[in-house]
Amino acid sequence: MKNLYIVSLLRGITIGFYAPVWIIYLYNSGYNLFLLGLIGTAFEIMKFVFEIPSGAFSDKFGVKYNLITSFICLSITWFLFPFSSNITILIILLLTWTLSETLFSGTFESWISKEVKQSDFS
Repeated sequence: MKNLYIVSLLRGITIGFYAPVWIIYLYNSGYNLFLLGLIGTAFEIMKFVFEIPSGAFSDKFGVKYNLITSFICLSITWFLFPFSSNITILIILLLTWTLSETLFSGTFESWISKEVKQSDFS
């Protein structure tokens, strides 16, 4: 149960801190709003496309491996994000962020449902 709290805390910190800031950071780095809109749209489309393969990945390798891979991808993204002065690097980082998002979505809830007893829900 303690691991669930740790994972939830780490996830909350990354989403709560980085998600609101990345658009502002890129805008201040010289990217225009139209390009940022295209990047955001591509990000959401990639999440849609990666969702089913990430579920199959979770079924094959397990929930914990999926979460670890998600955090590795997220760490790579946010560690290299300040160096995204090139659009190619930015697209690669968005791909790793998208992969992280899709590996996490559904997997964490699946892990919770396996770890927490049914009686704890009521």
